[in-house]
Amino acid sequence: MTTTNPLIDPVPSEVPLARAPLAQVLCAVSFPAILKIVDASGTGVAAFQEAIRAEYPVLNQEIEHAFTFQMDDKNSFAPQITANTVWRFLDKDQRWGVTLSRESLALHTQSAYTTRTEFLDRFEGMARAFCDALDPAQCTRVGARYVNVLDGAMLDDVEGFIRPEFRAFGHQPFLDALVSGNQRVEFVVPEGRLVVRAGILKAGQTHDPQAIPAAEGTRYFLDLDGINMDAREFSAAEIRKTAAGLTERVYTMFRWAVTDKLLEACNG
Repeated sequence: MTTTNPLIDPVPSEVPLARAPLAQVLCAVSFPAILKIVDASGTGVAAFQEAIRAEYPVLNQEIEHAFTFQMDDKNSFAPQITANTVWRFLDKDQRWGVTLSRESLALHTQSAYTTRTEFLDRFEGMARAFCDALDPAQCTRVGARYVNVLDGAMLDDVEGFIRPEFRAFGHQPFLDALVSGNQRVEFVVPEGRLVVRAGILKAGQTHDPQAIPAAEGTRYFLDLDGINMDAREFSAAEIRKTAAGLTERVYTMFRWAVTDKLLEACNG
């Protein structure tokens, strides 16, 4: 099957890659804030931890700080720093992670991704355990994000690996003189929205430190983010169905963006 329009065409057959260029894969679901999640004692998340502890036995507790603005007695807005507890659950090899905050739950991996089916199975199981333990009021957002990186020898042939639409000036004779290159476009797709970020990261640069930490060398990145913001009942099965559609749309765009030469190089 040939894809002619990656924004609406059916997903092509998945081609397993022995050395996929994935730097990060993440699926996340958002919900109205549940304040007991940020209880630093852990009491509010104990049932959820117990439900997933066999798969994700390592627990890290972190504090995230955020700025908010509140009106003071002089009718001016004063900045306030708020601290929120974030829980990170990892498997014993620390290759899979679950992150829980007061408004979102995410599954992510950097090196253990194999197939969409396995990833969605884990995502659904995590969502079901969360639903049983904390009974969220509804689901307000589902996202699926795949971040790809080409570096080293693969960067030398980026012109042969990536279609022109996704590598603006990321090739010779422009590459050596390029200071920064980062394009962002957003599309309406049947599943919701698709955000495409792509470009060249020079040494020390990153477009998102949580997705791709800064590094010493030059890299090309292709960051595909599918988003659905339809509010609905929090159902693990429905969330999986939504996430599956988003991952398929992301994969369809990935296959459109890369050439057969890249697929062969990843399996060569």
